[in-house]
Amino acid sequence: TSLIDAPALPATELKSRCYDSMFAGCSNLVNAPALSAYFLADRCYQRMFKGCTQLVNTPIISATKFAEYSCYQMFQGCTGLTTVPDFVVEKLGPNCCEEMFSECTNLTEAPALPADSLANFCYQSMFKGCTKLVNAPTIPATKFAESSCRQMFQGCTGLTTVPDFVVEKLGPNCCQEMFSGCTKLTEAPALPADSLANYCYQSMFKGCTQLVNAPIISATKFEESSCSEMFSGCEKLSYVPDLKMIKLGFSSCFRMFNGCTTLETAPALPATELASYCYQCMFEGCTSLTTAPLLPATTLVTNCYATMFDACSKLSSVTMLATNGFEGNNSLYQWLDNAGTDKSITTRAVYVASGMVESVKATVPELWKTGVQVKP
Repeated sequence: TSLIDAPALPATELKSRCYDSMFAGCSNLVNAPALSAYFLADRCYQRMFKGCTQLVNTPIISATKFAEYSCYQMFQGCTGLTTVPDFVVEKLGPNCCEEMFSECTNLTEAPALPADSLANFCYQSMFKGCTKLVNAPTIPATKFAESSCRQMFQGCTGLTTVPDFVVEKLGPNCCQEMFSGCTKLTEAPALPADSLANYCYQSMFKGCTQLVNAPIISATKFEESSCSEMFSGCEKLSYVPDLKMIKLGFSSCFRMFNGCTTLETAPALPATELASYCYQCMFEGCTSLTTAPLLPATTLVTNCYATMFDACSKLSSVTMLATNGFEGNNSLYQWLDNAGTDKSITTRAVYVASGMVESVKATVPELWKTGVQVKP
């Protein structure tokens, strides 16, 4: 803990784990040595400077190829770091930058990340907890691998802007919790991918309390939990572009807008083929929601609309066109629980397909019963 200056490390060829944890916990180390290697080996820099709380300057990393776990937790907890030299890396290995700068609480600028091909877990939690980070780097990749950006900026409470993505194909969990807890983020990046993967956007912007506009989601097929809790707790979210989904996966939109207390108008939900739990709790706690989306599906499935509009106190009208699937699957379980309770609401009506009034009545709260009718 008394080491201030590190020795020179002139090696250009590295072996697996060669510098693993070499200076970890050297809490008075100020300057890191130059790192001249152009190709990194597995775990070569793993935890190398972890917990070096007085480290002010990081070395230039000249490597163009990062191997598996090569920089894992390399500078984790280096609370003295404010800036980091840009990377020139072209090829990434699995987990190569996982938690690399996590908990660097004084880091204000992230390095450039030029690699256009991501690997599994490569950027996972890379800047997690960097509470003074203001700008996120551009990610030029068109394909996000499994968990590649998971929790990448989680808890970055100083982050205000994020460059648009150009990604076309997503892997499972790739953006899960990527910006969750970024409480100063006001605009979300463009999400141009037209095909979603399991859990790809789960909790992506959860708890982003200053986010005003949601990005366009172009995908027509939503896989399992792909957008579950995506904007949960975004209490200032006021605009959501219409969704374009045709087919839904299990729990795909579960709690997607839960607690978005400023949202007044729900996006269009055009899917006619539902999946179990797909919309469960989707708008739960949206206390300003006045306009519900048309629910065009003709066949209900297990818990598909369960608690969908729970506590939407200003909601006064819902149109649902289902004619099948009402029995034994909890599809409408408490779907309007505590909805329409605002004293300013004078009429509350559920519009259903012809002949379905009796099937729906038992699922509608007392305040809504008189409004149940067949829509012309």
